[in-house]
Amino acid sequence: MRKITDFFRWSHKWIALVIAIYFIFKIATGIFLQLRKPVDWIQPPTLNGVGFKEYNPTISHDRILAAVKSVPEANVDTWSDILLLDMRMKNGIVKARTYDWYEVQVDTQTGEVLSHNQRWNDRIGGWHSGSAFGEATLIFFLILAILTFFLTVSGAWLSVTTTIEKVKNYKRRKIAEKIIAENMQDTVKTKAPFNLMRFCLDYHFYLSLIVAIPYLVVTYSGVMLQWRDVQGAYPGAAGGSLASVTGSSTIPTVTYNEAIKIALDNSEFGISKPKHIWRVYTYPNEGIISLRTKRYVGTRAQIDAATGEVLNVGEFTSDFWEDIHQGRFYEVTGNPNSKGYDYSLTLNIFMFVHIVAIIFWLLGTVAVIKLTITDRKRVST
Repeated sequence: MRKITDFFRWSHKWIALVIAIYFIFKIATGIFLQLRKPVDWIQPPTLNGVGFKEYNPTISHDRILAAVKSVPEANVDTWSDILLLDMRMKNGIVKARTYDWYEVQVDTQTGEVLSHNQRWNDRIGGWHSGSAFGEATLIFFLILAILTFFLTVSGAWLSVTTTIEKVKNYKRRKIAEKIIAENMQDTVKTKAPFNLMRFCLDYHFYLSLIVAIPYLVVTYSGVMLQWRDVQGAYPGAAGGSLASVTGSSTIPTVTYNEAIKIALDNSEFGISKPKHIWRVYTYPNEGIISLRTKRYVGTRAQIDAATGEVLNVGEFTSDFWEDIHQGRFYEVTGNPNSKGYDYSLTLNIFMFVHIVAIIFWLLGTVAVIKLTITDRKRVST
């Protein structure tokens, strides 16, 4: 037990120094992304179309392209200018996103443009995941994410062992303090000088009791999401990816209702009603339409956007890990104006934890630097 604790203490210190910049970068971009739902300029709010809760998207892909082209700010001329179409079955709208992260929301029945705005969350999200810096960076970020998870595990271990030691030594310390106080009753008591390293270590420990469990959840789910991104960039990775499946044409001609019927008729997809489909994505440049069932451990069917051929059907857990990572645990029902999830949990708990984590990191960093300087002075003397 002692050897494990010593190893965790040693590795915790040096890993914290190695990933310091990455850790703060992740927290800073993560806080920005946590604010994307309540702050509309970060992520445009999802509107409701005429066919809200009708689950009947009658619009064709050509009509969507025409609607998006009518928005000058989108700078769209052909399908090659569109990154993806994100069709929301329940809301009755489709979100067209460009490679410049501009979004145009179109009604899936009338074809009317409901809104168009820049999606800053996607740009920051690319920084957060590392995808904005190139495919090679994804592997580098995955390694750093694993180190961050190990840092969290070692920190949690040290918090537990330190707590146990503090509890065991509490009575002994009180007895010792009482004896010292009795022996010094006739002397003038002096206050001990302020010790910066001791102060930082103490409060680093206290704050660890707040951030340990939430950060175990956040860092582990973060590793899973980084692994997903590596799979997407490198099709040879285990588990397959979007990039490993392509259609026969970059011009989508299969309608949404046709794609939905194809998915419903496929027994592997495992659903019987359109309302059980959570999202429908069209990737023009990959030539596929991807249909997903609702969150958690769902199913994804990928269909050729030109021929309607079923290319792939399988389990899809990415949405589950995103929910865990972002704190989307409580779904709001019965409120037509809700965005689906109660984001007050995210703001009131996760945001608080992130802010505490910054202070926590600063205290730990100062303590490590101070301890390193002290050790070097001791060795030199």
